[in-house]
Amino acid sequence: MRCATVSKRTCLRHGKWGCMMAAVLACNTLTSSSSYGQTTLPLADNRDAYQPAVAFGKDVYLVAWKSGHLAEGDLRKGLNYVGDIVGCRVNAAGKPVDAKPFSICAASDLQEWPRIAFGDSVFLVVWHDIRNGKDWDVYAARVTPEGKVLDRNGILVGGGKHNQAVPDVAWDGKNFQVVWQDFRSGNRYEVYGARVTESGKVLEAGGRLLATAKPPFSRINPVLASAGGGKSLLFWLGGGRAPGGRNGVVAGAHLLQDGHASKEPTMENTDPRSAPGGITGHVPFPVSAAAGPNKLLVVWPTSAPYGRGDAPNDSHAGLFTRDARLEKTVVLPQEKIRGQLSNSRIRHPSATWNGKTFVMAWHQDAEEGRDGVVKWPSEAIFCASIAPDGKTRDRQWIAGTPSAPAIHPAIASDGNGTTLIVFEQHPEKADTPICIGARLLKQGD
Repeated sequence: MRCATVSKRTCLRHGKWGCMMAAVLACNTLTSSSSYGQTTLPLADNRDAYQPAVAFGKDVYLVAWKSGHLAEGDLRKGLNYVGDIVGCRVNAAGKPVDAKPFSICAASDLQEWPRIAFGDSVFLVVWHDIRNGKDWDVYAARVTPEGKVLDRNGILVGGGKHNQAVPDVAWDGKNFQVVWQDFRSGNRYEVYGARVTESGKVLEAGGRLLATAKPPFSRINPVLASAGGGKSLLFWLGGGRAPGGRNGVVAGAHLLQDGHASKEPTMENTDPRSAPGGITGHVPFPVSAAAGPNKLLVVWPTSAPYGRGDAPNDSHAGLFTRDARLEKTVVLPQEKIRGQLSNSRIRHPSATWNGKTFVMAWHQDAEEGRDGVVKWPSEAIFCASIAPDGKTRDRQWIAGTPSAPAIHPAIASDGNGTTLIVFEQHPEKADTPICIGARLLKQGD
């Protein structure tokens, strides 16, 4: 079965909203590879597809996702899960290379949260895995650009007591650096990491402590950006004690060198009002990081809870120096409906460097209802380019309509101006599986 795609029928099927979005797509500098084209990747065993990840290497994009969730059976006898990690290659034209997805991990129970990086000659896919039946561990598998899985069902990277989960991975110029949030202490989450060679050897068996805090404060949600030469920058979120004795949200960064973290954070933002660039009201919630030649872009959602509500929409990303100093924050342009900003929430942002500029993709509420009111929930994928000076442009709609939402984007680039955005494409009809949609963008002259 094929899921719904946005085509030239958009204006007829979805009225003014769809026609307006199609016009935005057609006229921006950051352009789609075809007029309204969206590619649908093949499904594995007709299962729903979730949480896509993507990376580029050797003239091909590798896309991986979680295939399935609930296993067939009598729910009265308890829930049985089946969530495998599968992959599909996409070529430079944005079209799938593989007629059907190949299995990366089909171990028992759930495998979720895939992330991908490319080294010198091979991809590394990481995910968290509950095959042991009691808690999460972090696994990884190498995949060649030709689509061969070198570590079928994965190798254990981070295991031990309690949960090791929410991994990220980057190529540091020498090895793959993997990081995750770890509850082995039994009273708080900390950030652990391990390097994996291109030959599949885990250099720090079980993981090495990279970021911690005094109990009961945690360090969670780690993300990485490569700095080359065996270096990478680790960004994390956590709880901490702000100036004046107030408990609150903390965001910070450590420089990693050959698997070791700097003794002290290179950046620790405990008071948002004092941050360079003028973050007001909240600290960054890191979700994705991308490395350019001289700067890093870290992006965060504004749908993350802060206090008694969501974080404010006064910033969505930050530009950092290579030593993790925050230079300025970035506010994405919002669409206007009848002259008023929609104030939509940014969810699941993802960022990449396309060789010329940073590109950020996200999903947000997007439907225009009666009287110009944005309804919720109706979700669509958007993207924008962010220059190294912080200027944003080319904001455009990518996918998702009121009747067929699109969520959870991931983004990667070939480094020469071409970017692939992949996402969960939800169907118009309940009996149609959720699939992975893809759209290729090219940087204009």
